[in-house]
Amino acid sequence: EECYGDKGDGDSGKLTAKSSKDTASAQERQCRVMIAEDNPINMKVALGILKRMGCNNVVTAEDGVAAMEELRACGGPDAFDIILTDLHMPRMGGMEVLREIRKQWPHTRARIIAVTADAFEETREACLRASFSHWIAKPFRLEDFSKMLSEEA
Repeated sequence: EECYGDKGDGDSGKLTAKSSKDTASAQERQCRVMIAEDNPINMKVALGILKRMGCNNVVTAEDGVAAMEELRACGGPDAFDIILTDLHMPRMGGMEVLREIRKQWPHTRARIIAVTADAFEETREACLRASFSHWIAKPFRLEDFSKMLSEEA
């Protein structure tokens, strides 16, 4: 797996539009993404959506433990613009990943997005209270990813 960090040129590499238009669509953006997802089908769907949106710099992890190992290997969460993490995974779920990231890298600028099949309002509110940047319900939809990127850009 490859890490996508600051190249030392002073540009943090945050989401940037290829065109100079302020209204550039999410499809025109380059971004560095990590996905922690234990379900291979959900992973494939998410990767397909991100690819369609032009996000090709994607690192994958099969659970939260693997995600934390990848983050350490890449120098921390700021190597990514977005970290998508499933809430319910074996070994370590998304809430635990979030807690570990906030503990080890309290000043990270990476956006940490909760992903879950539990689409209840209480779950969304709990995720936002826990300091996730955003929340996406499964099944993944292009519109949800696009909205998330445009809101956060």
